[in-house]
This record gives sequence, C-alpha cells and structure tokens, in this order.
Amino acid sequence: MTGLVCKSLRFLVCSAAIAVLLTAFAESAGQLVRQPPVRTQLDEPVDAYLRSLTPMQRISLLFLVNIDGSVSYRALEYDDAGSPLVPGGCLFFSYNVASSAEKVIAFTQAITDYCEHHRLPRPYTAIDQEGGSVNRLREIASPLPSPHLVSRILTPRKAAELYSLQGEQMAALGFDLNLAPVIEAAAPYNGDFLARRIYGPAAESAAFSFAAVRAYQAQQVMCAVKHFPGNSSTDPHSGVSVIAAGEKELAFSLDLPFSFTLAASPAAVLMSHAVVPSVDPDTPAVLSRIWIKDVLRGAFGYEGLVISDDIFMGALSSFDRKELAVRALRAGADVLMLSDKYFRDCAGALLDEAEKDPSFAACLHEAQRQVVLFKLRAGLFRTQKAADGTLQLVEVSLRDQRGTVDVRLKAFRDAKERGTSFYRTHFTGDAR
Repeated sequence: MTGLVCKSLRFLVCSAAIAVLLTAFAESAGQLVRQPPVRTQLDEPVDAYLRSLTPMQRISLLFLVNIDGSVSYRALEYDDAGSPLVPGGCLFFSYNVASSAEKVIAFTQAITDYCEHHRLPRPYTAIDQEGGSVNRLREIASPLPSPHLVSRILTPRKAAELYSLQGEQMAALGFDLNLAPVIEAAAPYNGDFLARRIYGPAAESAAFSFAAVRAYQAQQVMCAVKHFPGNSSTDPHSGVSVIAAGEKELAFSLDLPFSFTLAASPAAVLMSHAVVPSVDPDTPAVLSRIWIKDVLRGAFGYEGLVISDDIFMGALSSFDRKELAVRALRAGADVLMLSDKYFRDCAGALLDEAEKDPSFAACLHEAQRQVVLFKLRAGLFRTQKAADGTLQLVEVSLRDQRGTVDVRLKAFRDAKERGTSFYRTHFTGDAR
C-alpha cells in the first residue's frame, strides 16, 4: 500500500504542468462552489440534532434506498413503535420519473410533505444523470450527451455551461444529489464496461469531471463522483469485477482524475465493488479499509460523504446483505445504497452490532454526522443562532429551498429551453 501511495505522489509531481493548466481553467470557469462551514463550529449543533432523533431515525440516515412509484410517497416499513421508516436518501430510477416535469415536481414535493406530516427527517433525493446511456431524465430534461461525446465536441468551459443548465433543471425538479460524473480514466482494463460513460484518458477525465462537479454544485445539486477506485470490464451488476493492474498503472489512472476532481470539493464519492489484487487482494473496494480509510481518506485527503454502490449487485452476491451493511460501515463507508426498497433488516443489523461493539457504534456516529453535514451543504438544513447564542441546525422545507411548485416549474421550463438551445447549437449545428 505504501508503494502505491508513494508512486501516486511521484506521479502527481510529474503531472504538475498539466495540473497547472487545468487549475487555470477551473479558476476562470466561473463562481467557485460555496464550501461547507468549518467543521469544528458544527460539532455540537450536529450532535444536538442527532440526539433529537430516535435510534432508528439516526440509523436510517445511513441508507440511500430506492422508493416506490412516481406519484405519491409513503413509507413501506415501520419501526417497533409503528412510526414510518424513511431512509436518509431516496434513490430514483427511471420508473420513479413520471411522464412530465409537473408530475416529477409534484412527486418530490410529496416526499417532503409526507415527512413534514409525520415529523420525520426530510430525505435528500438522488438520481443517476450522467448523460448518454445513463440518463434517467431523458424524457423530461434537455438532451444530455454522453461524457465521451461531450469531451469530443466541447471544451471543459463549454461543458460547464451544459452541466450548469442541466443542474438548473435538476434543482427545479427537486433533486439534491447527482450520482455523477464518472471520473474514471480510460484504461485497458475498463473499456468494455464503461465505454462512452467516461470522458477519456486521465487528463481529459480530470478536466471535464472538474468542470461537471463545479457546474452542478453551483446550482445546489451535489455530486457523487464515481466509482472509486475504478471498475474492470466486468459489469458489477452481473459478476465480480477484478482490476488486474499493477501499482504503476493504477497510479496513472487514479492520480490525475481522482485527486484533481476531489480538489473541486465534490460532496460525495461513490465506492466501486471492484477487487484490486495488487492493493487489497481479496476485498471489494467498498468493504476495504485500505481503499476507504488509507487511500481515499488518507492519501487523497477526502473529507466528504462516502457512499457504497448498490450492495445488491452481482459483484457482492456471495455476501449476506446484513453482513455487507456491517462490513461497509466498519470499513469507512457512510451511506449504503440499496436498489431494494426495504432496509429495516440491515438497519437492525447495524444497531445490533453497535450494541456489542463500542468501536462500531463510534463508526456509525461518525457516518451519521457525515450525512447531516452533507444535508447541510445540500441546503436541507441551515444554521441559526438560538436565544442563548449557541448555533443550531434548522431543517429547510423544499418550498423554502427550491420555491413553490409553480416557481419550480417555471424555472425548469426556462432552463430546459436554454439547455435545448445549447444542445442544438453545439451538437447538431441547429441554432433555432
């Protein structure tokens, strides 16, 4: 592991000239993303908020779960006291996206209305909006080409315009987190799976990913960059992904895209399920303390939210789901993504493990704090001074955050019109 980190640092030095050029682009590309408040100022207000929740509400924060339907929202599970269980985040697939912007806006509003009615923490909403083949909003928003095509047609600066317009639309629809961009660099070992989902070689991936993160997050749509530390050509939905690359090849494909894009301060990093024998021989990255704590948190210095990829993918099918939940959190993940709509059994497994192991309870508390800090950065909370002068967190309603349904619909239509015009100009040559 030490060898990989040392090689990584040496490669970064060798890439200094490229990094300077990319930084020059980034600093001139527009307004920088607002950084989260200094963490030490938030320790007590975050802990006070967590103390206000029940144990099951606190543990539910650690799940990003697919939801039912596309029109109305209701919890599918309940705790022992009969209270609805709502996850920390709601994951939208294509079948959760209704047939019109009006209906999508109404659905995201219905989620927050349900939680307000039941006095539950409001979940953040997440969706995969990479562009090209992974485009959940293709029938709703303006066209979003694949990353591969974007890097062939646009400069990074122009790509930032494209993603800013897409971010405006996503924010108006009610989305808080985009599970994008894919910042992996093209490599001999990943082309069959990632194909046009990536921008290209390391330098291109770094420049365009940086632009995408800054553009989306400037519109208050947070980004979960993915997939750390990468994928092979095996689709993890169907089988075990093994990256058979040595430290030198890994250093080249990881350093520039990941370290440079992390400098854009993405709100989240999404872990892959890949096994990398040259680093951690038998452990998928999402379950690996080496990859999460030593490399991502340590060598790369990342301090934001760490999310697992879907733990129900074929790559992890040999594991028990409750065992996966415990192992991922113990390894350093903060949030578990589930394509399944039910999470109470996994939540119960985390609580049971915490009762037996104080060190694991500390892991859970740190993960819960990370989720609250993420929600603060995404605009679901604000800070205010209490009567005694102490700082406290106050939940923000969707209407206060994004505007009324009518205001959001108008904002969406305006951004979609500008986004469609941009697409016609740059990708079809039609400036109508």
